[in-house]
Amino acid sequence: MGSTGRQPLLIDVDFARLMESVEARDLADYVTAWRQAAPEAEPEYLELGCGVAGFAGPDSPITQAVGFGMEGPTVWEQIDKVEDFFGSRGAPSRFALCPMAHPSLLGELGRKGYVLTEFEDLLFMELGNGAAAGIDAGSEGLAVREIGAAESTIWAETAARGFTAVANPERGDILLGLAAALRPGVSLFAADAGEQMVATAALAVRGEVGTMFGAATLPEFRNRGAQTALTRVLLAAAAKAGCRIAVAGGVPGGVSHRNQQRVGMRVAYTKVMVERSLA
Repeated sequence: MGSTGRQPLLIDVDFARLMESVEARDLADYVTAWRQAAPEAEPEYLELGCGVAGFAGPDSPITQAVGFGMEGPTVWEQIDKVEDFFGSRGAPSRFALCPMAHPSLLGELGRKGYVLTEFEDLLFMELGNGAAAGIDAGSEGLAVREIGAAESTIWAETAARGFTAVANPERGDILLGLAAALRPGVSLFAADAGEQMVATAALAVRGEVGTMFGAATLPEFRNRGAQTALTRVLLAAAAKAGCRIAVAGGVPGGVSHRNQQRVGMRVAYTKVMVERSLA
């Protein structure tokens, strides 16, 4: 990656607090954008301390609480308020937990009967002094580019088709992409085969952190290097935007996780999602 002239990042509590605060603010922005894309879902978010609970429908992946437990011992009333927030909207309570959150949060959620439902790695790369800029973004017969707002609907539809692997995804899956495109600080990227958009990715810049997301490829165009090429372009874009750190989430052992590692990203820590169903 080259020398940045600074001490290497330490994966400590301060780093985790920064990452979790960025994710919490991103969630709030996502919900706000969802109001524009689908107001009928009555999306809303609740901000408590450094944590944010977001709702965009009982089954939406946006419906979760992030950033809690990073300020010190958990205030029990916060958990009760989050549960009331979700429960009043007919949704189960979901917390995405950082392993460096205060142990009191996990202990209380355990006593309340929460169960673990999934894992996600946070991967990162430290940027600086042109790191990641000018990296070869070549792929097999594909052209990678940044797209404008006029193509956001096509981008969202392509992302939904890539995620679901179906020709006609449901409206809710397309809305995930449309809401992403409406968020402030987000840039959309695509890979084309001829005149057809076949893969997607996006970058959200917040201060010194660039978050990469939205990676999806149409099934018939997989294994041609599209996501590796897009990841390299996003890293270069994050460096150009002045970000010190680029981050991305990935399911351990998943395709996106492998692509992120191929370009030099490393695992910072593993998050867990815990959930308690409605009584």
